Amino acid sequence: MPKCLLFLIAVACLVIYGCSEDDNGVEPDGTPPLIAGVAPGDGRVDVPRDTVVTVTFNEYIDASAVTQTSFTVSGVAGDVSCLGAKATFVPAQDLDYSTLYTATVTTEIADRSGNHLEQDFEWSFTTAPPPWTAGAPMPTGRDELAVAVCNGIIYAIGGSVGGEASNVVEAYDPVSDTWSTCANMPTARLGMAAVALNDTVYA
Repeated sequence: MPKCLLFLIAVACLVIYGCSEDDNGVEPDGTPPLIAGVAPGDGRVDVPRDTVVTVTFNEYIDASAVTQTSFTVSGVAGDVSCLGAKATFVPAQDLDYSTLYTATVTTEIADRSGNHLEQDFEWSFTTAPPPWTAGAPMPTGRDELAVAVCNGIIYAIGGSVGGEASNVVEAYDPVSDTWSTCANMPTARLGMAAVALNDTVYA
């Protein structure tokens, strides 16, 4: 076979091969990115207030597509960034206690070939409740007492002091963390129940 014919065949093969690739010599990517994982996980509870929210994709993402509108957390301001396949949302301040948050990534997210998420994706998590703290001590230590809550005030009624029935009634205000002394019961009692009804405490 003449050398010139072999050369023409080789050039034709290169042209055909080149037409199947992009300008960088890489096969075109037409597949949209997928979610590979999120943190905190969907449905997780007791999440720390200082948590950072992340979403990981199955491929590298166009960092410019990760913005404060394409990656959000409900009711929270924060900074977003993207490194490789992971997008990160850092809240501007600690999250609230005992609150359900929903994180969302939208179809604005795209991979480095320009393929966008096929649909918005969201997941939710709940932050931890506030920790226990010691309040003001009850003025009269006792057991076997009755307790009732009325209009946000906690009433400690009667009980046993040193093995004897007591008629002491004391009230605790959790907002101000203070106790006050109420009128004593006419009869000292212990081991009874108490209930609040129509702004009145019955024991």
